[in-house]
Amino acid sequence: MITIEVLISLLILFIVVTTSVIALKNALMVEKRKEKYQDLYRAIFNVQALMPDSLCIKDQYKKGKINDFDFNLSCTQISELRGYQKSFDTDTPEGNIGSVDYILYEITLTFQKEHFSKTYKYYKTVTKKLR
Repeated sequence: MITIEVLISLLILFIVVTTSVIALKNALMVEKRKEKYQDLYRAIFNVQALMPDSLCIKDQYKKGKINDFDFNLSCTQISELRGYQKSFDTDTPEGNIGSVDYILYEITLTFQKEHFSKTYKYYKTVTKKLR
């Protein structure tokens, strides 16, 4: 009878240890994935913040490295609209800007790191004053 109780206790202990190891392994995997995506999103926001409007003027292409990710950035002009930007404040006539071009670009960002590759697309509007 004692032998059966010891075997059942060992079986329960084995199940508890196995479950704990699997849960720990999954938690470490999720933490590692979370850190990778945090680095990726920081890189995306850094590239977007550092990108000047002049980069998109001639449909340029840019490569670089940020947060251990290699990135490729390309701009493609989608549309262009000519308008007149006017100030509605009657006290300051110098608020009138005049004729401007509103240009919509599609920005494609591709990030690569070892065997990982991710592509993002977003749109950017650039306002260019006409003389």
